[in-house]
Amino acid sequence: MRKMLAMAAVAAAVLVFTGSASAQGKKGKFGGFGGGGALGLLMNKDVQKDLKMTDDQIAKVKELSDKQGEAFKEIFAIKDKDERGQKFKEMAETNKKAVDDLLQPEQTKRVAQLQIQQQGAGALLNNAKVSEKLDLSQDQKEKIMEVFKEAGPKFKELFKGFFQASKEEKEATQKQMAELQKGLLDDALKVLNDDQKKAFNELRGEPFKGTLPPAFGGFGGMGMGMGMGATETAMQLEARRAPRRADVAVST
Repeated sequence: MRKMLAMAAVAAAVLVFTGSASAQGKKGKFGGFGGGGALGLLMNKDVQKDLKMTDDQIAKVKELSDKQGEAFKEIFAIKDKDERGQKFKEMAETNKKAVDDLLQPEQTKRVAQLQIQQQGAGALLNNAKVSEKLDLSQDQKEKIMEVFKEAGPKFKELFKGFFQASKEEKEATQKQMAELQKGLLDDALKVLNDDQKKAFNELRGEPFKGTLPPAFGGFGGMGMGMGMGATETAMQLEARRAPRRADVAVST
């Protein structure tokens, strides 16, 4: 159990340092907050084009994003971790309902696909729909977490000094990050059998042709994806603050 928790903490830390394979670090609302989750995706112009969103839908998404920014300010002021986690959960549920009410069925389906593409290898362990469909064995989960563990030092080394780097250096780092993230997904997919690989490809749909924002820990700021669920979001916040802790578990 302790070994599993330790590997889970490493996986969480890797997820913090990685975005989607196509992430370019666009800034979102709330002082650089952008990134993953349905709402974060819907604020992205490339995603809006892919979904053929109407002007009215885009305006409502911006309104939701502004409200989320204010909510973050209030949540971050809460010192009690349990209360803070509960507030994250409530906000996630509120955002999900608002987004579901806003989108048409086909748009909702496509957003779910884009979230999986956005999360990359992290979707195998942190996306509930993927976990349910693939039904990974405990052995497979451990092997995937070992893949994260092995990749961790590479991402950590590449990320050093990122926020102090020049614009050109950041762009170069982002490209290297994207390559590492693709390699991470390729290695993780090797753990799956043929049926699971087919199911995963169906779940993530047609490759996105634009630029997806990072799923979490965005390079332009800390991406705060509500679509991941409050548990994962709160856990990754703590992992970012103290990445060496071995008592942080990934919810699968």
